[in-house]
Amino acid sequence: MDDRLQIRVSVVDRRYPIRIKRSDSNSEETIREAARKLTEAAMHFKQLGVKGMDEQDFISMAGLQFAIKSEEYDKNSPLEPLLVELREINYQLSSYLEEE
Repeated sequence: MDDRLQIRVSVVDRRYPIRIKRSDSNSEETIREAARKLTEAAMHFKQLGVKGMDEQDFISMAGLQFAIKSEEYDKNSPLEPLLVELREINYQLSSYLEEE
């Protein structure tokens, strides 16, 4: 039996098939919420009335906006300093073990 389930999500009046794990009950909800937010952001750009842009451009601009927010979050994450330290410790341990 296939442990994946195919769902369809709508982004700006276009439907896209996505396969998710059946066992992950939060996955479908998360994906549908993300698609809804992407649609809302694209519609916001569309309402700005930029000439020469089509729906694909609006979706791209919304996607870029979310990617920028994700990058900002990653860079400002409270875990970042810890990850830097862990990488340094890993490097030092690897160097030490290679010497032996």
